[in-house]
Amino acid sequence: MPGSTGPHPFEGELFSSWLCRLAWGNGTKLLPFVTHHLLLPPQFLNQDIDRVVSDSVIIGVGAGCGVADATARATKLSVFEGILWERLAKKGSCDWVLTHIRGARNPRQRAGHSLQFCRRCLAEDTEPHFRCTWRLALSVICPIHGIYLADECPRCHSPVVPTICDRGQRLLQLSTPLASCYRCGTDLREPLIDDLFADAESRIFQEMVLDALGQGRSAHLPGGNCYSFLLFRGLKRLLQLLGGEGRFKRVRELMFLEEGLLDLPLQAGAHFCLETLRIGDRALMLALLRLLLEDWPSVMIDVCRRSRVSSSYLLSYKGDLPYWLYQPIRDQLFDKPYSPTPLERHEARQYLIRNGEPAHASAVRQLLGMWTASDSWKLEHPPWNRRRPL
Repeated sequence: MPGSTGPHPFEGELFSSWLCRLAWGNGTKLLPFVTHHLLLPPQFLNQDIDRVVSDSVIIGVGAGCGVADATARATKLSVFEGILWERLAKKGSCDWVLTHIRGARNPRQRAGHSLQFCRRCLAEDTEPHFRCTWRLALSVICPIHGIYLADECPRCHSPVVPTICDRGQRLLQLSTPLASCYRCGTDLREPLIDDLFADAESRIFQEMVLDALGQGRSAHLPGGNCYSFLLFRGLKRLLQLLGGEGRFKRVRELMFLEEGLLDLPLQAGAHFCLETLRIGDRALMLALLRLLLEDWPSVMIDVCRRSRVSSSYLLSYKGDLPYWLYQPIRDQLFDKPYSPTPLERHEARQYLIRNGEPAHASAVRQLLGMWTASDSWKLEHPPWNRRRPL
């Protein structure tokens, strides 16, 4: 298996990419290789094999070509278990993993763009191969070359599907078809004049995210010193809020306005799903996330207050927020009016009596830091996000 050319330990090869190279290296098309040599059903290739393949199959393939078990297991997306999530979901949607959508007519095709690539990395590889991080929604910039990843053929705009590159060919090509478009045959390694380079801030942020992914912690991201699972859970929650259509949409609209951009609809259904977005929209969402995390939590608190978004709109989701995200929201965006209980008023009055001070109602109110317009108790300073006038 090719080694990594980058600094990150999770730049290993995807199992689907490795399987294709093994088949073609043995002079066999992929489907016969899977059915005749691995004794797997042909429907195996219809699935997202980087998620569903069993460890026994991976170890068996590795043993057949002299690859260590640990190295073989690292080709599966479960290599991110304990970092992005506790366990990899083999069915349905999975946080951070680009959604695998089968084609309507041919299930081996793809209706979505679930695999990305850096054309310069493919061109520099001794044998072109696709990396595990290219299946993740949080990866949008190549950390080596600083260009945005691509998720389609530059000529016909088809998704990248290496497992069907040899379909319809009677004879295999002398050069590997892995880096070619399955539909028009365009070489994905060909340099483009308009390769889009990321700005320095976006590149640094991408490096921070990938470092947290590789090391399990980060000294530069908020919450990065805790368990990485909690770090990425908080980042995902912020992205869900930024991309949703709830009250937090005001924050996104304000940030777009201040950056001189137009707000775009980022979802077609009721729930925002980062993993179904194309590379451009995901890059935009991660840029907003980067701005929101700057000088944490001052920027987020400021933009939430200016957008009139209080904690009640951020804490209403199912599941608990990690403490690094919950604490500033609770402490600085909580604006619910507070009314002291009769027991609290009684204890305040007793405190004044014990200290020989007047214990009338005004003194009790002053001690509690409250004021009253009639018989209802309210905050001395009205809430910053009042929903109706006094």
